Amino acid sequence: MCNRCKYMKLIKHYHKTVLLTFVILFLSLYNFEDVYQVAQKIPYADKYVHSIMYFGITIVFLFEHYIETWKMNKKDYVMNFYPLILGGVIEIIQGVFTESRSGNWYDFIADLSGILIANILFLMIKDVKFFIAVIKFPFK
Repeated sequence: MCNRCKYMKLIKHYHKTVLLTFVILFLSLYNFEDVYQVAQKIPYADKYVHSIMYFGITIVFLFEHYIETWKMNKKDYVMNFYPLILGGVIEIIQGVFTESRSGNWYDFIADLSGILIANILFLMIKDVKFFIAVIKFPFK
């Protein structure tokens, strides 16, 4: 199989994860000054947003993999490095390349908490047909 075909197959099976990656990149690097001023009034709002974003990408990523293989073993959970590395790289990019954002270890820890919660929840709901149907949509 050609390399291009392999990449197209990956994108087809993980298209929601790819889309969420771009959404997280945009939200993490764009300057939302007005939103940031409002969010400062809510304690730890930024950390909640980080946890929710990385919970979302992890749960979608795990379901997309599970639907592709219909199994999850210990080696498959190594995939959790993808959202974790994504969070770390974004924090570095924010600290080095942006003026309106800053890299923060506490943001990275919030990312990690979302990833861990997604893994725990995934273990409990991975065989529920409703959640599988949601992830498969629109390609049932």
